[in-house]
Amino acid sequence: ALLDHGVRWWSDQGGAPVSYTTLDVPLHDGDGSHIHTVEYFSKGGEKGAKRAPLVCLHGYGFGTGLYFSTMPSIVGRWGGRVFALDSLGCGLSSRPRWRLAQGESADVAEVE
Repeated sequence: ALLDHGVRWWSDQGGAPVSYTTLDVPLHDGDGSHIHTVEYFSKGGEKGAKRAPLVCLHGYGFGTGLYFSTMPSIVGRWGGRVFALDSLGCGLSSRPRWRLAQGESADVAEVE
């Protein structure tokens, strides 16, 4: 619903028609984990076949919803497909169990 609001707002401002699709990409890690993705594209276009895709990554603790009002305008300017990804543990992506040691017993090289 939030992403729909951004697309409607962009349309109300006179922006070119934009649409999006969401997809949860499986990680095949044995836990059923996935990365949540959103692809924005111009309606009626060929999904930006002439331009390289642009990938937007949020900072720690955020998600693709951060871009709800900016992605439609970015698509209009970029002229190609635009993707937003939720990092693991953020947004609508999986939150896998922590399997490494914690505290002083953690191997810093392994954790990083």
